[in-house]
Amino acid sequence: MQLEPNYPNPFAQETRIPFILGADLFEDGRPVVVTVRIYNLLHQPIAIPTALDHPTSAGQPLQELRYEVPGRYEAHWDGTDQSGRRVSSGVYFCEIVANRARAVSRIAVTR
Repeated sequence: MQLEPNYPNPFAQETRIPFILGADLFEDGRPVVVTVRIYNLLHQPIAIPTALDHPTSAGQPLQELRYEVPGRYEAHWDGTDQSGRRVSSGVYFCEIVANRARAVSRIAVTR
């Protein structure tokens, strides 16, 4: 699994978060369960991006979504928290968990 840099970064309105689910995650023939979360500097979860190109759940929160095949996928974050308020400028962290694999990247928000 690979978490690619979001784009644009930094961003003011919205960003896309690409990730790759490699064939090694699918070796047992089962779907891969993926969750993406945005955290603040205190490691408090503030948002769950939406799936852009999930075969059956595009536009849904990317939380425990099942992916059936390897490939490159994207999540979308509109820069708001779980209450729908715009987050302030600063550094945030994006975490992806796919089965037991985990990756983290930094995201910069400018207002």
